[in-house]
Amino acid sequence: LFVFFLLLSFLSFSQTRYIDEVFSHVSKISDVNYANNITILPLLQGLPTATDSLLCDIYYPTNDTSTNRPAVILLHDGSFLPPVLNGLPVGSKEDSSIVESCIRWAKKGYVAIAMNYRLGWNPASPSQVFRASTMLQANYRGIHDAKAMVRFLRKTVAEDGNPFGINNNQIILGGH
Repeated sequence: LFVFFLLLSFLSFSQTRYIDEVFSHVSKISDVNYANNITILPLLQGLPTATDSLLCDIYYPTNDTSTNRPAVILLHDGSFLPPVLNGLPVGSKEDSSIVESCIRWAKKGYVAIAMNYRLGWNPASPSQVFRASTMLQANYRGIHDAKAMVRFLRKTVAEDGNPFGINNNQIILGGH
């Protein structure tokens, strides 16, 4: 009976990778350029469209030797408008909730990615049809950028020697 309780207490304190936080420290690679594309955000300021770098931050467990980890891509909230313009403290990969989520995923053994995507639509237009069409276009650009992020990760595995140690068949997309 004593051995049974000893074994039970030992098992209750064991940690399982990808379920429990098994790593205490997380490392981060900032501002990784995963794609370039046209942004319409300058139009909100009366400027012409421009090419923009799409950046992400990659979080991973410090001193983890695994090279076959699932990747979790997290997209921020913000109504397709940058902070301040959207009236909220959200709208970029540096949002505190996204950063905290990435840290928690990385402590469990995942590679977590906070990605920016192209922003911009016209919420101030007097035309509801125009507001709706620009919002749909913003969603469409966001989907394109998420696909570009997945393509970038798969390319790093296939062509770049898998520098982030991910399994390109286990990529999860989510957000706030």
